[in-house]
Amino acid sequence: MVAGLLVIGGLPLILLALACGASGAKPLTASQKSSCTVRIYFSGTATHTQEQFVAAKLRDDARVARVRFTSKARALALMKKEMPSIFKAPGGPKKNPLPDRYTAVPGQLADLTPLGKVVTAAHWPGVGKVNWGSSLDRSLCGGASDQRSFLP
Repeated sequence: MVAGLLVIGGLPLILLALACGASGAKPLTASQKSSCTVRIYFSGTATHTQEQFVAAKLRDDARVARVRFTSKARALALMKKEMPSIFKAPGGPKKNPLPDRYTAVPGQLADLTPLGKVVTAAHWPGVGKVNWGSSLDRSLCGGASDQRSFLP
């Protein structure tokens, strides 16, 4: 009887806490959507089919709110714009060293690390490296751990 009263008496408090956002499910803010992501970099030998396979896997994951592709040509253009001195310096890169990349944006902040771990453990063909929750973004991403996974 006492346990029943505690449960019934505690129900309004639980409902109030959930209404105030105490469920732990926090959607990402605009700034977190650009930083708190899982980045999948492809090897130089990855095929278009392998890249499309990864895209399908990411889109099928319920934790992923958005998938964005950045070609190596687009990445190079952005890098040239942001860091032109690298390309003007003697001995600077003559060919594009950057890989194609998918960026997966989780729907909730709590999904960042589990998603990064699952993507890394999958060892999808053509994937060269998976990054998420960098140390620079740690405070922005709510303390998500610094993970960098280099795959064979």
